[in-house]
Amino acid sequence: MSTLYDQVKLLYDQQLYSNVISL
Repeated sequence: MSTLYDQVKLLYDQQLYSNVISL
């Protein structure tokens, strides 16, 4: 069971990863 914090962290990590790839 994923908590709201886990979901936010996942989204944040994905966003961060995407930004890194863009660079």
